[in-house]
Amino acid sequence: SNWIGGIPRQISDILRIIVLISLYPIIAQFANIMIFDESSFTLIPPLLGGLAVTLVSATILFKKYRKQKDQEMV
Repeated sequence: SNWIGGIPRQISDILRIIVLISLYPIIAQFANIMIFDESSFTLIPPLLGGLAVTLVSATILFKKYRKQKDQEMV
């Protein structure tokens, strides 16, 4: 199913993969916190990094999609 209305499936699939990849460091760090009793502040950089990667990739993909859509209309 297309979870972002009106966006081609290819772009939404790419975003899903990027989100899953960016979740790995967060989950790995969370596991380290639980297993080795590390500080929970070590979870902040992976969270911010994953959020940044997701937002930047979504921005780039949406701009690319809009550009393609505008070229098709002309």
